[in-house]
Amino acid sequence: MEVINKIPVSPEEYGEVEYNKIPETIFHQSLMNDVERRFVFGLVDFFKPERILEIGVAGGGGSALLLEMIKERKGAQLVSVDLAEYVYSTNVPIGQTAIDLYPNGNPQWKLFTGKDPSQILDELNGKFDFLILDTAHIHPIESLNFLCSLPHLSDNAIVVLHDIGSYRSAIDPFSHFPKAEFACKLLYDIIVAEKLRPKDSEYRKRFPFSNIGAFQISEDTKRYIGNIFTSLEFPWGLYPSQDILDSLNHCMETHYSQENFEIFKIACAENKRLYDTGFKSFFDQQYFDVQRMMQGVEKVVFYGKRKAKEYLSLFRNLELALPYEIWDNYESGNVEGIPVVKPRNDLSDGTSIVFSMRYNDLVESLIPTVQANVIRVDVLIREMEDVF
Repeated sequence: MEVINKIPVSPEEYGEVEYNKIPETIFHQSLMNDVERRFVFGLVDFFKPERILEIGVAGGGGSALLLEMIKERKGAQLVSVDLAEYVYSTNVPIGQTAIDLYPNGNPQWKLFTGKDPSQILDELNGKFDFLILDTAHIHPIESLNFLCSLPHLSDNAIVVLHDIGSYRSAIDPFSHFPKAEFACKLLYDIIVAEKLRPKDSEYRKRFPFSNIGAFQISEDTKRYIGNIFTSLEFPWGLYPSQDILDSLNHCMETHYSQENFEIFKIACAENKRLYDTGFKSFFDQQYFDVQRMMQGVEKVVFYGKRKAKEYLSLFRNLELALPYEIWDNYESGNVEGIPVVKPRNDLSDGTSIVFSMRYNDLVESLIPTVQANVIRVDVLIREMEDVF
């Protein structure tokens, strides 16, 4: 395989003519912006990987783009994995955009949902030449995903990490350490490898430190893999379920040295202790923050039916006696006696909208005319779900 720093131009500039031929429908539900998609396209076009592993699928916009890239190479294959079964807290199945493009299936694509990579990768035959990693962004998930993937990557494989700039959400009052989304940045910075990031000038004005990056696996990557194991000593913002922990234990014991396996086990034990005891005050602080930010609010709208019951429980436990509405683009019915209605744009300034999905340009475009006080609680809700 070619060396990553031998690409004649920055990846987002490579293969521009072919990229511009891609139908706009392919980009539906993509959580990458245009430069980031071009960056991935350029890397795939230059290296022409035969087997691509995608961890973190969401709506399937990335899957659709990757399938479009490899469709002329009949031997090429995409394997997509997502722990979730639905896109964030909606009723949209994981990978829906790509599924819609291929209603009769696609022999070049295998999609696994409801499974952690540690639970399935050992069952797949062969090595992968290309990995796109875009999952929880909260430590240690990206690092664990990568450690489980590395034994299944070919020599000189390319790895793309999206949202390496998400750590900037730490300025959000709801994103207290260790829930701050620094996992991608941490992994990208400590990995020992040749690295690339976009150079597009307009993109770098918006993301001075870049929100996407790539690196190439080398012997040094494997030699210094202990760096990633010791990074597990940082407090974990998410603690895996027992079935995932069991598969992670099997992966680490099977594929890594006894020394690194011991570090992993100690990190698990220490973070379990913190999770069971030390983080209680952290959750108390989150309750306080919600109460503070709801001061002066006259009504709360929960956007998305599937998790509305949990959100109602949260707000009622906080003794927030407010009128509630539940919006959903697709679902109807009621939750706890509250009707589920379609979104509308006639809300007053005293209304706060609670999103259950990531607050990004895609979500923002759903209600462009609402002049209400929009509260970012996507990170908070993920934290509070562990409380109830």
